[in-house]
Amino acid sequence: MLVAPPERDLWALAEADPSISAAYSAATGVAVDEEALSLYRLWYDLAEIAGYVGLFHREHGDTADAAEAWRNLRHFLRPAARWPGLIAGHV
Repeated sequence: MLVAPPERDLWALAEADPSISAAYSAATGVAVDEEALSLYRLWYDLAEIAGYVGLFHREHGDTADAAEAWRNLRHFLRPAARWPGLIAGHV
């Protein structure tokens, strides 16, 4: 439907396989904005963090789901590992 920018849906694919951006551009004639890919990746990380913080802000039990959520939150709270360019000021 072309409502959202392609980068919103391509960021995870392009992260796993950088050739996806070139293949998309070749197939559609639309250039992929690499900065927009980074924006949507960062947006995803921030949305995940917000969701997990919201979960732990509410009353929750000591369950397997809560333990998994805690591991996931800790994963997303490692900006130096996940975003080394951002920490270095190069994004």
